[in-house]
Amino acid sequence: MTKTKSHHLLDMLAEVPDLRNPRGKRHPLSAILRLAVVAMLCGYRSYSAIAQWGRTYPPILPKHSDSHKKKHFLPGFM
Repeated sequence: MTKTKSHHLLDMLAEVPDLRNPRGKRHPLSAILRLAVVAMLCGYRSYSAIAQWGRTYPPILPKHSDSHKKKHFLPGFM
C-alpha cells in the first residue's frame, strides 16, 4: 500500500481562489464553501435550502478560517 498525504477539507477549501468582484463581498469565500459543505452533509441540496440552513444554524460555523483546527469545530463532523 502506498502512502498518500491526506489534506484537511477545510484547508483545501481555503485555497480555492476567490474570483468575485471585491465590491459587495460580505463573507470570505472559504466561509461560504464551509457553510455549503456542512449544509449538504445535513441534507440540504438547493441554493435556497443551503441559505436557509445558514440562517438557521450560524453558531455552528467558526468565524475565523483557522477555527477548524480547534477541538470545538463541528463536533461529530471532524
